[in-house]
Amino acid sequence: MHRGTIVNLEFVSKISKNKQDKLMVHLDNDTTLSVSRNHINLFKKNVALYCSRAFSC
Repeated sequence: MHRGTIVNLEFVSKISKNKQDKLMVHLDNDTTLSVSRNHINLFKKNVALYCSRAFSC
């Protein structure tokens, strides 16, 4: 996933790291997406912002 990718966080089942320390986003439909290393901080920031507005993560 790159900076321009839009992800509806309501369909994310979990976020994890793989063996190569890549951030992996698991969707409800069993799709797994890797987050570009250049954009991990941006992704984490937006997830934290979403969680603080929507519910306690």
